[in-house]
Amino acid sequence: MLITALTTDKIDEVTASQINSIILAYIGDSVQSTFIRTKLILQTHKKAKAMHDLSSQVVNAASQAKAYEHIAKELTEKEDAVFKRARNCKNHQGSKSSSVNEYRKATGFEAVLGYLYLTGQSERLNYILELSARKAR
Repeated sequence: MLITALTTDKIDEVTASQINSIILAYIGDSVQSTFIRTKLILQTHKKAKAMHDLSSQVVNAASQAKAYEHIAKELTEKEDAVFKRARNCKNHQGSKSSSVNEYRKATGFEAVLGYLYLTGQSERLNYILELSARKAR
C-alpha cells in the first residue's frame, strides 16, 4: 500500500525544517492513522468500531515509541535531526496512558512521518510506515 500526498503540492526540505515540530507531528500522526486504517480495511472485514479499536492499539504514544526504537537505525541524518528536534520540543502535552519518555519519542516519530509526507518522499515514507507496522504486529 502506498501513501502519497493528497495534493500535488510539496514543500522543500528547508521549508519543512522550519515548520514547528509539533505541527510536523500533528500531520505525521494523521498520516500513520490513515496508513493503519487503510491496512485494516484491506485486511479485515470488521465493523468500524472494531477497526477503530485495532488502529488505536497502533496509533498511540507507547506503540509509536516502540516503532521508533524499531526503525531508529534506519533513519537518515536529516530524519534523525527532525526526530531529535521534535523529541526535545518543550511543547509536550503529555499523555495519560504513556510515560513522558514514550510521549517524546512518539512525537519525534510522528514528526519524521510528517516531514516525509510534506516533502513528498512517498517511497521513503512508505518504507518507514511498513517497517513500523511490522513491529506493531
